[in-house]
Amino acid sequence: MRLFTLLLALLTVLSAPTWAQEKSLNQQILEILQSDRNTVRKWTFPPSIIVVHRGDPYRELVDAKFAEINAKVPGLPGELSATYFDLDQIEGSLFGQARYRIRDSRKTGEFPSVGRLYLGPRDTPQEVELTANIFIFLVGLEEGVLFGALTDSNLHEFSEGGVEACFYASKSKNNQMVVANIFIDVNRASDMLHACLHEELTHSLGLLNDSVNSPTFSYDNTVLDRPDLSPDFRLLRALYSAQVRPGDPPQKVADIYMELLLQDARQ
Repeated sequence: MRLFTLLLALLTVLSAPTWAQEKSLNQQILEILQSDRNTVRKWTFPPSIIVVHRGDPYRELVDAKFAEINAKVPGLPGELSATYFDLDQIEGSLFGQARYRIRDSRKTGEFPSVGRLYLGPRDTPQEVELTANIFIFLVGLEEGVLFGALTDSNLHEFSEGGVEACFYASKSKNNQMVVANIFIDVNRASDMLHACLHEELTHSLGLLNDSVNSPTFSYDNTVLDRPDLSPDFRLLRALYSAQVRPGDPPQKVADIYMELLLQDARQ
């Protein structure tokens, strides 16, 4: 009887009537996962991560978020962890002293591609080279705009001082994630740093988009701490199921999500 009740509840959610003005769970999942090619994208190797910060790196918060994702999503291709770089090590303004390049595997024959960030006087012993697949920039607005421009990221709301205190951009090859950049304006996001970090980091793992006004997931076009993040982690578990390959249709992940939802409900 309990299983029948659960199945009935799931069918009710999936077939939510249009007059209710609430998206079905299936629709929310498809909107979050769907790339511009109507495919899913995911990492197939452990991404290297560097947190670039000025001042407080919020190391305890960042490391705790990595640990939480590692524990909740065992199917990831390796554990997430980060190294930290303090911009105070660079003398003077970063303007004119920063470059970013992607080491493109199509040209070098190497895989995976990586992002390379150069800081300091060019071609001198003082120049620092940072190499990572994911850069997390915990900086103020001006330096965030600079790094956004260097990485060719579309930061309109962020750069104009709008509602977006955090943002991410990613690149993929053959639907495999290869580089991502996360921008968090620590001056505006100090009271919502956890929500920003959670949303943008999980976006960069393959939950690509927002589903506006989603009643289920964090990706609802707002930056608010939700009391229950289990749907987000369940969706990552579905995406990183061994059954899912880069380039698969999002519906395949949605079906696995529903199976996991039933399993979790039985526990």
